[in-house]
Amino acid sequence: MALSFSHILKSSAGLSSVKLIGKLLSFPSGIILAMVLGPEDYGLVGVAMLYITYATWINPGIVIAAKRELPGMVKQEQQVEFKHLASVSLSFDLLIAFFVTAGLCAFSMTIDESLMRTLMFIAILGFLVTKLYDYFSAIAYSKLQFKLLTKVKFVERVVAPVLSIVLVFYFKIYVLVLVPVLVQFIGLLVFIKNIRLDFKPTFNWQEFIRLTKVGIPLVLMGFLYKAFIGIADKTIIVRYLDIVQLGLFLYAYSYVNILTDLFRDFGRVLAPVLWRNASDAADDIAAFGDTFRFSVYFAILSAVIGLVAQMFFILLVSTVTVKFKAAVPIFLILSFGIYFEALQIFPEYILSSKRLNKQNYIIRVWGFYLALNVILDIALIILGYGIIGVAIATTITQGGATFTMYFVAHRHFIPEGKSLAGLIKLLFLPFAVLIAITLVHAAILIYHVPLLYLLFTIPLQILIWYLLALGPYQEFDIMRHTRSLIRTICGSLRTRFKIA
Repeated sequence: MALSFSHILKSSAGLSSVKLIGKLLSFPSGIILAMVLGPEDYGLVGVAMLYITYATWINPGIVIAAKRELPGMVKQEQQVEFKHLASVSLSFDLLIAFFVTAGLCAFSMTIDESLMRTLMFIAILGFLVTKLYDYFSAIAYSKLQFKLLTKVKFVERVVAPVLSIVLVFYFKIYVLVLVPVLVQFIGLLVFIKNIRLDFKPTFNWQEFIRLTKVGIPLVLMGFLYKAFIGIADKTIIVRYLDIVQLGLFLYAYSYVNILTDLFRDFGRVLAPVLWRNASDAADDIAAFGDTFRFSVYFAILSAVIGLVAQMFFILLVSTVTVKFKAAVPIFLILSFGIYFEALQIFPEYILSSKRLNKQNYIIRVWGFYLALNVILDIALIILGYGIIGVAIATTITQGGATFTMYFVAHRHFIPEGKSLAGLIKLLFLPFAVLIAITLVHAAILIYHVPLLYLLFTIPLQILIWYLLALGPYQEFDIMRHTRSLIRTICGSLRTRFKIA
């Protein structure tokens, strides 16, 4: 049975529209934060969160491993097995979290600077809340409770910007770590109220070993992804540059992350649907063939969004958050990551599915390009390119990783009559448009052309996309899907504002 792009889009639109509303609300709060705080403040918080990120890697992956099995148990109504697996995974996860937290607290006590020590303790509290939050979130995804997930996200996205604006004048830099903890705690309470979880502490060591064997490769995959997408760069910036440079990088990357997360929402909904479809499909093409079309749609959509984001960011830092104007070239380069991360979703979920169980291929790809990223980061910094060099290295290696994964996975999803070369051509055309218009945006900045000329590129972009839709992409019916996308987003936004 063919997967419906529109149906999955509608299912993910609830989450995405909530995040979109949250981001719209967060723009004024983000501007106020940027006016009250500075690059150095963002840099200090970035250092504190790096330590917490390192702590999350001390994890055998039992909850992640269970997450792959729980949807099948729900489908087959295996309630006893579901309860047992959920209890085992949470019991061991909390036990490990206890020892990790103790280690983090001991490390924090060795920090001499009181400001950094306080930031660390707040972040540690957030680490514990996140553990429980992620567990309940996994249960909700396993049961396909997308309405509940949307409700939780809606509460979080509305509360976060309000708290940020109210608290920043009192707590200053601490608000950057305090607000995420508070809103995630509120989300956790909503989960607890709506999910009936008959939890019983269960320490089944045989089951723990089985889950660990599956979970460690999945954790390693997640570790390499997070290290590859941002963490390695941040660590190198701290080591070789300064806190201000880190703050500029984090500010630019935060806006990129907002947009890539919208595509990840689609992926989070796609994953259980795709994996359930694959469980009884006749062959791999029947299981995953629909992702061929999905990849083409995302290539175009991510390129369009990337260009719009560039115009918005240039206007924002040129007129409002002027302290971060030096982040513009960083953002222009990092915005290519929107395109790469959007496309990366499909081969990632195909290879890590239970049907193929080839997550080791993903580990190898990310491991290779992570090492290459680190080497290029350091080399370009030594050559004098600084933070711009880091952004360039990240973009190049991210693109290499994305297309390498397509090469590895192509035999499992490219339908008969299509080819990998044909797919690459379809994916590359939007990328070429992204490069060309980005160069126009850069030229406007370099030659100090009035920023109003940015708006003149919009008709050019519309014309280009229209011609592509009628030409190479005619068989994909881009215009119809564009209208469907607009209707879906508008419908979801109307629903959310009615709720509000």
